[in-house]
Formats: sequence, structure tokens, C-alpha cells
Amino acid sequence: MIRQVLDGRYLITKDLGKGGFGHTFIAEDTKRPGNPICVVKKLKPYRKDPAFVQKAQELFIREAETLEKLGEDSQIPRLLAHFEENKEFYLVQEFIAGNTLTKELQFGNKLTEAKVINLLLDLLEVLAFVHKNGVIHRDIKPENIIRRQSDQKLVLIDFGAVKEVTTLGQSGTIPIGTPGYIPHEQSAGNPKLSSDVYAVGKVALFALTGINPSLPSSLGFKQDNQGEIIWREHANVSDKLAAILDKMVRHDYRQRYSSAKEALQAVQGLQPKPKPHKKWLIGGIAVILVAIFGGILGKIFFSQSLSPYPRLPLNGKVVNGEIENGDRSENPLDKNLTDTYVFSGRQGQEISIEITSDAIDPGLILRDTEGNEIDRNEDIAPDNRNAHLQVILPENGTYFLTATSFDSELGSYQLRASLR
Repeated sequence: MIRQVLDGRYLITKDLGKGGFGHTFIAEDTKRPGNPICVVKKLKPYRKDPAFVQKAQELFIREAETLEKLGEDSQIPRLLAHFEENKEFYLVQEFIAGNTLTKELQFGNKLTEAKVINLLLDLLEVLAFVHKNGVIHRDIKPENIIRRQSDQKLVLIDFGAVKEVTTLGQSGTIPIGTPGYIPHEQSAGNPKLSSDVYAVGKVALFALTGINPSLPSSLGFKQDNQGEIIWREHANVSDKLAAILDKMVRHDYRQRYSSAKEALQAVQGLQPKPKPHKKWLIGGIAVILVAIFGGILGKIFFSQSLSPYPRLPLNGKVVNGEIENGDRSENPLDKNLTDTYVFSGRQGQEISIEITSDAIDPGLILRDTEGNEIDRNEDIAPDNRNAHLQVILPENGTYFLTATSFDSELGSYQLRASLR
């Protein structure tokens, strides 16, 4: 179909692949300024007889209306068009620039608990919107979750409900879903909202343990006599998060969280609440005095308490730095040189940090007021000249960001941070 024009406007330019439910392409919208690219999905019904095609058309229109409604959420691709051509059905959706979670979740690669919590918060938030609209995704897996390049948010794609159009009329029960991520009630053709919760839990287990749920039990997760997944021995995880994940992936759907909203509330409960401390009283007095004295006292206060660390701009402004020596702070990584920056944040805010360099292999470490490590990116792949952190801040206070250089390299870097 390459170079074919559909609906008089969508020029097919690239084949993204064919699955059991249809075919996906990249296309240019020739009737919009600049010919922006989009994703075209061809859904091919199983039979061609008129009665069947009419029923498939009804399902197709219904599901297109569902996708139109779901596209109101910024983390779900917008439906741009839907049409029928030569008795075949097409969906046109927004193109999302980024990589699927398959790039982040690799066999043997274990993410930190903080990163897994952030993943759960992001994914369950968009899924809660889906469930609020009475829709079950039915095929949540790393391949159907994109880390959007522009803001690092997770975007949910490929809603399984649309695949009913292509399976309509086939003999037997054809479950929609992927082995390893599909619970037993969904396999039996009776999906629930909690079936999606199960799949998200499996994605989180993959992230924590580095074990792909799709592997056979001889290589992957084993189960006990009740069908519950045995996984804790493969992860370094707190009891609180482990209990939440255990509930998300219960064999009996009635014992799981009933919806994404309920699971999201449980994960949000893991975020520590700010603790009363004398320093907050001092900070409050300082704020009042700053207002009274036009900021003079505030400048003195921060320059004394945060010296010698420079403040990190949080508006996306590029900070040009250079690793020359390790004098600024105690070395957080063996044989690494460091620069440290300081910033203030509030509980629940999300900070996104990127560092790039043409001279060094950089890394990032984020610490709280007490110096405890919250998260780090220390990808030491050869010639990897960038690193990224995205963290939900656990409490109000001062945070320290350390830019590091691997293998004692010296050189310049560019650092950019945004807080919202």
C-alpha cells in the first residue's frame, strides 16, 4: 500500500507492521498544511457477506465514537478520522513521537522502586480516565505504552475493543489480549475493569524484576497452588508496594482493585506526607520577612543555607556546566566527578531533568533535604551522551541534583530541568 492514497487525502508512506487484527501504516495528511504525519490502522473483517459487513460496520462506528471520546485525554492518541473504503475499515489517529516501554523494560534490567511508582502513577492515571468512560482496554503491555518524547509522559495506544470488528463471526472464543498480561477471566471472554489493573500490575512486575511476564513459567514467574504469582524473591521492593502489586495481580478478579482509580489511590498513598519540622517554621518566618524587606533577607538566607551549590533553573532554561574537579561535593559514585545543584519543590510536583554532552558520559542523581537518594540515571553504555530523570517529589523541601561524569572524564555538559 506504500504511496497509496486513502480517502482522497492520506498518503501511505511507511508500513509499521501487520498483526492478527489488521495492518498499521504511517501516512501524510495531504489536506493539512505541512502534510503532518499520522497513523492509519486498517481493520479487516473476517468475512465479506453483506449481513456480516453491516454488523462489522455498526461495531466499527461504535468503537470509533469511543476512541473519539477517549482522545479528550492528552495521554491517549486523538482520533482524527474513520472511514470505510472497499468494504475495509480504517482509523486515523494522532502520531505519537517516542519509544514504547519495550525500550525501558528489558530482560534482566531492574528499575528502582521510585521509577516503578512513577510508572504506576502515570499509567493508572490515564487508565482511570478510560475506566471512567466505561471502556476496558484489554491489551495493556509494554508494546502498547509509548513514552512520549516531548514530555516523557506515558501514552496508551491500541485499544483492544476495536479488534472486535476483525474477530466478529470467527468460530470459538478468541480472547483479545497478550499471553502473560491477560488474566484468566479475560481469556474466558469475560473481561472486567480489574482485568486492565492486572495487566498494569504485570507491567510493574516486569519493571521491578526484569522478568518478562510472557516467558513460560520454567523461565519466568512461577505460581503457587492458588494460582498466585511468586515474584518477590526477584525484586528489591518495600512491603507496602509489594502488597499493592500482589493485590493488582490476584488470580481471582474479585480480590483485585476493582478499577484503575482504586489502584491509583493505593499507589498515591505510598507518597510520603511532609513532616512537621522546625525548619519549616523558620522558612515561614523567612518568607514573611522577605515580603517585608523586599527580598533582601531571603537572598541572605538562601545564600548562607545553600552555599556553595548553585540553584537549578526550573523553567527549562539550559544550564551550561563543566566537570573540572570533584571539589563541590562528596563523590556519590566511585571514580566519578560531580557538580551539584539545588532547588526547592513541593510534594506531588513532577520534575523532569535532562543532561547531554559531547564530551562525557553523564549521569544524574537526585537527593532529598537529608541527602537520601531518591532516584538516579547511571546508564553506562559506551558513548551514551545523555541521561534523563523524571520524578514525583515526595515532600516539600530542598532537593539536590548531582551531575556526574563516568570514568573520570572531564568536559562540558548541558542540563535542562522543568518542574510542574
